[in-house]
Amino acid sequence: LFSVRTFYRNYDWKNSFTIWKKTVKTVPDCARALNNLGIEYFKRKDLKNAKELYQKVIRIQPVYEKAYYNLGNVYRTEQRFNLAIDMYRKSAQLNPKNFRAYNNLGNAHAMQKRYDQAMKEYKSVLKLKPRYAEAHNNLGNVYRSLGKTDLAIAHYQRAIKIKSRYFDAYFNLANTYAERKQYEKSIETLKQALGKNPFYPSIYNNLGSIYTKTGQYGKAVEMYAYAIKLRPHYPEAHNNLGMTYEKKNSYQQAIKHFERAIEIKPAFPRPYFNLGNLYLGKLNDKRNALRYLKKWLKMAPNHPDSDIIRKKIDRIKKGSIG
Repeated sequence: LFSVRTFYRNYDWKNSFTIWKKTVKTVPDCARALNNLGIEYFKRKDLKNAKELYQKVIRIQPVYEKAYYNLGNVYRTEQRFNLAIDMYRKSAQLNPKNFRAYNNLGNAHAMQKRYDQAMKEYKSVLKLKPRYAEAHNNLGNVYRSLGKTDLAIAHYQRAIKIKSRYFDAYFNLANTYAERKQYEKSIETLKQALGKNPFYPSIYNNLGSIYTKTGQYGKAVEMYAYAIKLRPHYPEAHNNLGMTYEKKNSYQQAIKHFERAIEIKPAFPRPYFNLGNLYLGKLNDKRNALRYLKKWLKMAPNHPDSDIIRKKIDRIKKGSIG
């Protein structure tokens, strides 16, 4: 009898989502269970259910600081940054040692380009936890946004020293070197990342970008192709490979990879933009140019280039581009 009961219990609890859903059904006012079920919904990008659960936790137990932190994550994902900041602050007030609350508070400020406030929060994190690699990386991003690239580089290097497989920090460091036109250092940084994981497609994709910037199109094609070999459904690598083929005047190859990027990820705006400009500028195909530029504009109406594209579309329609 006991073995049979255990079997069915394990069947019900086959994953964490099932565990917490079952627990909430059994104990509907358990703050921990409600909070953890909210986390599971959040992982599934079901923000509505996650939010409702966190709000319920707060009603039941107003001092449950994790629920405020998690609710802040929902609001940040929704880009409701002021609400996110309120939640992170409440979480930090209830638990002043919650360094992740300060870190995400910094992220919410940084996303609104409030760099001074973001810097203050990241430094608060590092007072609590000096070896928190994410805070060093985030602080590096702030310094980079402010043009203080020496300080940015120092924090990216610190993040990598603490967490040797922290690939976002490698990418940020490599891109900062590239912005300073220190391409050899950029390439060396990415090769160091390859030493940590030679099967990580994003490293090859980033290497391809650096080789493209330096005009080494053959090497760039090789890197993008290898990234795609490791991850065939990699829209960014297909798009970047298309851009490199366009620079090599291999227009049909470029079109092939832009279209493949769209096939994999129809909501990815960049290849529509690239196809529209390729058809217009290189192939003088106004019909296809208009089709892709319209699609891009619909997907990215607030992009900094949107007004330029609107004018370009008007000129195509009027026949003044030819």
